[in-house]
Amino acid sequence: MGHELRALITRPDAVHDGLTLDFVTRPEEFVLIPLTNELFDRLGGGHDKPYDDQFWFFSGSIRDLAVQLSRTAPVAYIEVDFFGGTGTQASIAWRDEQVVFGPIKYEFEAGTEEPPRERWPVNAALAAIGATPGNSIDEFDALRLGQHRHTEDWLNPDR
Repeated sequence: MGHELRALITRPDAVHDGLTLDFVTRPEEFVLIPLTNELFDRLGGGHDKPYDDQFWFFSGSIRDLAVQLSRTAPVAYIEVDFFGGTGTQASIAWRDEQVVFGPIKYEFEAGTEEPPRERWPVNAALAAIGATPGNSIDEFDALRLGQHRHTEDWLNPDR
């Protein structure tokens, strides 16, 4: 079974009334903004790749949204794409319109040694914006980011 997620993670106060963004409340006072195909298209698509091949889905318009959100609260962009134990994680984080972590990408391969969990791109970016593992195995688990297997399911869980 696969798992893919493309999202911005930030604090609720960053998603203010002037922005028309769907989001999902997460533990530790964070929100997840799923970067669905619909939102991606609404933001103008992905004709430009600000960080070359670091990300599959990231575009200049997503970067601009993240920078805008970071004026109010730290924000992380995360990508997860796994199938059968093989896949990638990539992330980048901003605070006050400045990159504070990344961009970083790691390719996981079944049967190879992985870096410690705190160095996985998503966990490291979440830590950079203030998430902690608490009683969970890591930041990813603390925010329950494995709750849905596909980005689109975060807004349509009954799909």
